[in-house]
Amino acid sequence: MEREKIWNDFESLPAEAQQQVADLITLLRRCHGTEPAQEDVGKISLAEEPFVGLWSDREDVRDSGAWVRRLRGREWVRRCGRDGSG
Repeated sequence: MEREKIWNDFESLPAEAQQQVADLITLLRRCHGTEPAQEDVGKISLAEEPFVGLWSDREDVRDSGAWVRRLRGREWVRRCGRDGSG
């Protein structure tokens, strides 16, 4: 393939299509092991993410399993006319 033709074809694409090409190149480099290793610099642990503990003060979701069972039970009764037990 002629590099200049490929480059000209790339430059003739709209910006969104150029980004798609760049993303595809990144994907192919990762798949073929030629993508440089990314550093974990600046990454924070999951426990430090702002959304963790967002509802920690809510008493109704203290036991998430029970909360989901109650929610499903109400929805199944409303939609199916059943008690949600089977």
